This record gives sequence, structure tokens and C-alpha cells, in this order.
Amino acid sequence: MLRGYPLPTSEHVHAVRVLGAAIHGFTELAAAGSYDHSTPPADTTRERLADALDAMLRAWPTPPADGQ
Repeated sequence: MLRGYPLPTSEHVHAVRVLGAAIHGFTELAAAGSYDHSTPPADTTRERLADALDAMLRAWPTPPADGQ
């Protein structure tokens, strides 16, 4: 999936961690019913999350010179 974004291979581990944290956090909160009390529905937010993650990956910062 990351091949479609301008990420150096050395940055893939960081991108996967960020994606995993965002997706896991959202799904855990949704499964716990944390979004049931408000509008718009969580599906709308899920779409926003996907759009935001896509924008983040497209604008990924240049890695530091030391590669860390």
C-alpha cells in the first residue's frame, strides 16, 4: 500500500506505526461505543480519518540526515 506514496523505504516502519495507531485507536473506540452518543455517525469520521491519513502520507516529511 505504501508504494503509492512518496515515502523512502526507510520511512515505511514509521508510516505503518502511525497508520496502525490511528486505525487501531479509532476501531477500539468505535467498538466500545464511544461514538454512539454523537452525530454525525462514526462512519463519517472514519471517512475523514482515511482522507487525513492519505494527506499525511502524501506530505510525509523528509527523514533527518542521520536516518533516525
